[in-house]
Amino acid sequence: MDISQIDDFHFNRPGALPSPLRYSLILKKRTCTLNLEIAYGMSNLSKD
Repeated sequence: MDISQIDDFHFNRPGALPSPLRYSLILKKRTCTLNLEIAYGMSNLSKD
């Protein structure tokens, strides 16, 4: 099990955090992941 699965499980538990806070944390995590994927893709493109 990777860290993102643990985070999703933790944040999706009912009552773990107030809803707006929980959603903002999930959104930040997804944005961070997306940025990493874009950076990784760009570094791969520049190698060719």
